[in-house]
Amino acid sequence: MIGDANLFNILLSVLIAVTVASRGFRVDEDYIASWSRWFNLEVTQENRPTVRRYLQWTRRCRTAGGLAGFLAPTFYFELVNPGHVPDDVGGWAMTLTFVGYLLGALLAEVVIDPYRRHSPVPIRLVDHLPTYAVVLQRGLAFASVFLVGIYALLEPSARISGLPDVRQVAGLGLAAACLALVVEGFQRKIIVRARPASEDVGVETAMKSSSLYVLAGGGIALLGGIAGPMFILSVVTVTAEAGPPAWVALVAFGLVMLSSLYFWLYFGKPGGFGVRQGERQRVAS
Repeated sequence: MIGDANLFNILLSVLIAVTVASRGFRVDEDYIASWSRWFNLEVTQENRPTVRRYLQWTRRCRTAGGLAGFLAPTFYFELVNPGHVPDDVGGWAMTLTFVGYLLGALLAEVVIDPYRRHSPVPIRLVDHLPTYAVVLQRGLAFASVFLVGIYALLEPSARISGLPDVRQVAGLGLAAACLALVVEGFQRKIIVRARPASEDVGVETAMKSSSLYVLAGGGIALLGGIAGPMFILSVVTVTAEAGPPAWVALVAFGLVMLSSLYFWLYFGKPGGFGVRQGERQRVAS
């Protein structure tokens, strides 16, 4: 039976989800105009259906995925497993939001390009994404794997009990490496996606750049959500639960998570698609 507290948590989560969905599923003329303005793209009667279809699939898929991930922990712990709600359910909700968002974005790319047409062009992510975005994607994955080794060395001498097993932490490192490979693999496929003869070069360029940024934002957010906790775990193994080192770890963890949120939100909106004209030309070549 659902208690008052459980019902309140469910209703609050649903209210938040409905509020986000009311905007996240909307692809109106204002959104199309805002998106096209960042690419100096003129939306005409001929290319409007292509632009609208692309934006509807990409925005709605990633919004639906993010909301599913956000709601999953609440419904699981409040309905399926009542009375066993962990203290870190908020952390689960945030992490699964990133997971669902990224899965939705990847699903949209598969729908948009079902025939996997490709053109033989050089593949350089830094020609189409800011260098810092590529460095973050790869760097966070590398840091997660590196921190597995650090944790394995420090865990035997840990001063507190109840820490995760090394194999569990190694699983997180492996997940981060696989995630980075999948995201970059899709980005490279997007770069070499061939344009149908009927598609305008400006529309194709804008769609490619938009997709690259969205995947980068979701990937960086999720990788930051893995690397941050792994870093704090490595510090906790050799420190007490309180004190200056622990506070430094908490501050560093907070900065990583806030940065992840920033890139997720920045790359996921039209304002985050500020690609230089030279980069747009190279994407179209």
